[in-house]
Amino acid sequence: ARKDDFLAPSQVDELVRLADRQPLSNCRVGYHNDTRLCGLMPVDDNVLLKAVRGRIGDLLGVDVSQMPHLPVRLTQPGTKAIPAHYEHMEIDEEDDHPDAVALIYLKNGAPRGTGRLIFPLSGIAIDPRPGTMVFFKVKKDDGTLCPHHLHEVEE
Repeated sequence: ARKDDFLAPSQVDELVRLADRQPLSNCRVGYHNDTRLCGLMPVDDNVLLKAVRGRIGDLLGVDVSQMPHLPVRLTQPGTKAIPAHYEHMEIDEEDDHPDAVALIYLKNGAPRGTGRLIFPLSGIAIDPRPGTMVFFKVKKDDGTLCPHHLHEVEE
């Protein structure tokens, strides 16, 4: 699912400023050679981050009120395309798949190329636009992996 204009331009600008101040390190996500940087933005008492967290929960129909941070993932200039993969994380030294993914674009596309998010089994392609939120399920209701969340990112 995609929600255009999930964030207003002024909210996007403020989130970019907040994200730029976060310490980032190599992502430990997925099976591919991930060259992106990842970090965590503490929600704490930040009014904007609390509002964004609340809107995500409202839109998705889940309680996220106790989520202490919002993850940040940065694609560096010159990053190559990210090949087709299933969302996967290393959590506490164990491999795990999240139930779902919600991502909010803060900048236009990749530093070079489109940065388009493609779901090849579904025939869906989403151009990154600041303020747009994309949501997709990783697991079905029975806990098994949903094969249609296979996705890639164009260069």
